[in-house]
Amino acid sequence: GETPELRDDYHWFYGQLSQLSPIEFEVLNQRFADEERRSLVQVAQQLGKSKHQIQAIERRALSKLRLALTPVLNP
Repeated sequence: GETPELRDDYHWFYGQLSQLSPIEFEVLNQRFADEERRSLVQVAQQLGKSKHQIQAIERRALSKLRLALTPVLNP
């Protein structure tokens, strides 16, 4: 099984992901987590947004995660 620390890490990470809006989560999921990593254009077409809107959503979501991770990685 998983060690308690690993379980805590997963719990913490998914807690951070839950801070993202549904569209931010979906953009990151399609861009980085799916087996078929989609381009900005593909995600934009799928979600009915412009490439620039998707890029801004992606940057905002990554910034949120970076802010959450920085104190953990650089205590």
